[in-house]
Amino acid sequence: MNRNKDKAWYIADVGDDLIYIAEKLNTKANSEDYHFENELLMLKEVLETLESLECLKEHSE
Repeated sequence: MNRNKDKAWYIADVGDDLIYIAEKLNTKANSEDYHFENELLMLKEVLETLESLECLKEHSE
């Protein structure tokens, strides 16, 4: 049960991160700021989290 709760928190965090990244990119799209290094790093972290969740899923099956 605790493992499922942890996975739910990871998924919620990923969702929050994606919303934050989308908002930052939307703001930058309406400005002259075209530096996306921070957003790319955050996306990389999101992908790593999703990959780790996939590994957890495979081990639980």
